[in-house]
Amino acid sequence: PTQVDRMIESVYGTGYYQTIRYQLVNRDDKVGLEITAVDKPWGPNIAEFGFTLSNDFKGDSDYQLKADVTFQNVNDAGGELRNRLRLGGETGIHSEFYQPFGLGARFFASGQLGYSAEDFPLFQGTEQVADYRVYRGEALAGIGMYLSNNLAVGTGLVYGHDWVRRHIGAVD
Repeated sequence: PTQVDRMIESVYGTGYYQTIRYQLVNRDDKVGLEITAVDKPWGPNIAEFGFTLSNDFKGDSDYQLKADVTFQNVNDAGGELRNRLRLGGETGIHSEFYQPFGLGARFFASGQLGYSAEDFPLFQGTEQVADYRVYRGEALAGIGMYLSNNLAVGTGLVYGHDWVRRHIGAVD
């Protein structure tokens, strides 16, 4: 592939465009490159919703309500804001800001904030002896680079705090 092909593939790999076409053109005795990009008709913002209900037919059931909303192109440089809400067995709210940069958006920076709470049963053999709720708050900042359209490497810093509360079970 030529350098133009690789750049077009990189831009197409961002997921913003339905098609990208290019051709050589002659105008006023000069040769140039004409690029036509067609935005996806279903964007740029995306919302996904879901509901899960489970039952083991032994008296235990659980539910999960989820919503994911992504706001694309929140700035002129192609930044994205991704938000996730979960209610049920796993409860939490997470928000991530993703910012591509550099030629062909080859590099990126991101920041995340999140809070979650999840139940963890404690068993002794086959008998459940306690039920704990684990809470987590965390913040993340990172940078990275795309090696191809399907592979990225990155590094970052994470700060988090976990705490546990017993819901069911004997006092130790």
